[in-house]
Amino acid sequence: MFRCEAHADKLGDHCAICLEGMDDRRTQIRNCGHCFHRDCLLEWTTTYRHSCPLCNADVGTIDPAHLASLQQPQPMTHRQTMQFHGHLNSFFDTCMEIGTVRFCSSRSCTIDQVMECFSAYCRFKGVDIALDTSPAQLAALLLPTILMLSREAQTPCPFITTSGEVHGVSIDLAATLAVFS
Repeated sequence: MFRCEAHADKLGDHCAICLEGMDDRRTQIRNCGHCFHRDCLLEWTTTYRHSCPLCNADVGTIDPAHLASLQQPQPMTHRQTMQFHGHLNSFFDTCMEIGTVRFCSSRSCTIDQVMECFSAYCRFKGVDIALDTSPAQLAALLLPTILMLSREAQTPCPFITTSGEVHGVSIDLAATLAVFS
């Protein structure tokens, strides 16, 4: 497995932009050797500046083999979005019935926790939901469902922060994963 050896002692095997562990989505800047997730680096260079987030080295020399893979995921089709929402509604309904998800204004969870449990639910049900989306796209997919369910539960409207916190929704991660494993 490829590691960014030049800076592994300081960063471990983590992307310095999102602070998540490295995986097969990594790319390395040739000028400085720093490594990041491809999608994180793409967002950084298109939103902020075209230089390394750690040392300001020019990013113009990203390995050309990786440039094609730096593209954002394709948006879901209307049919895929409708299927996703149908499965997500079933997931939340099931979790509320068994008591592992609650709508409560004083609680929160993360998009990652919701998606981890939803993925376990899909595997359990034999449903193939392949999501190659950014956190912002996931938030856009989750928000309509949790707003509708919170209205049905007559609780205050939940909201999702830019950092991926889902306020107003509580999920018992361990219990939910145990049910769907």
